Amino acid sequence: MISHRHAASLGVSELGWIRARHHFCFAGAQNVDLVNWGALRAVNHNILVPNAATTPVTHYGTEVIHIVESGAIDFVRLNGEATRVRSGQVLSTYAGSGLHFSIANALDVDAAYTEIWLTCEAPHAPAVVRRLRQSRPQETQVIAGMRDTGLYRLHCAATMTKHHIPNGLSADIPITAASAYAFLLKGAVTHDGTGLAPYEGIAIDGETRLVVSGKDDAELMLIEMPA
Repeated sequence: MISHRHAASLGVSELGWIRARHHFCFAGAQNVDLVNWGALRAVNHNILVPNAATTPVTHYGTEVIHIVESGAIDFVRLNGEATRVRSGQVLSTYAGSGLHFSIANALDVDAAYTEIWLTCEAPHAPAVVRRLRQSRPQETQVIAGMRDTGLYRLHCAATMTKHHIPNGLSADIPITAASAYAFLLKGAVTHDGTGLAPYEGIAIDGETRLVVSGKDDAELMLIEMPA
C-alpha cells in the first residue's frame, strides 16, 4: 500500500514566532488517525523567526534528526551551552534517559529546518548529541542507520537515506523494511501519475520498491522501519 500525504492534509501551526507543517499528530495539530507511522513519531517542517526559541523540554527515549535548510539553529542545553547548526548541516540527538533542550534562532533571518522524531524501545542509555558534517548535495546518501554507515548510527530501529533525483529522470528505490515513509525536501516528483511538491509525503506499507520521476532536481528523504 502506498498513500500520498499532500499539503492540504498536513497539520499546520501558525504561532507568530514559528510556522510549521506536521505530517503527524503534533503540538496544536491534533489528528488521532495520524499519531505515528511505525517508529516514526513526527516529521515537522519549521520556520523559526529571528530571536525566537522553542520552549525547553526534557525528552526521553526519542531520537530527533534536525536538517537545516536555510539560516541556522542553536541547540541549547539546560546549562545554556549552545551548538549552532547551519544550512546544509544535520543535528542528531538521542534523548536516552533524559535530554533537556530547546531550539533557538539567534540570527536576524528566518531559520528553516525539518525535524524527524523516532521512538526508541531502549530509552535508558545516556543521551548523545552530534552535529554532523554537511550533507552532500546532488547525491544519494545514507544519513543514518543502525549500523556504522552513513553520517550517524541511530539508536532507534530505522534507516534514513536521502535520494537525489535529477530533473526528468526516474528513480527505482528498493524498500527493504516492512514500512517506510518518504517526503520531499526540495524539487518535485511524480509517483503513479500523482505530483508531489516540497514537504509532501508518501506512506509506504508492505511494498518492495518506490518508483518516482524527478523534477527540478528533487531531494527525497526516505525513512525505513521494521514491523
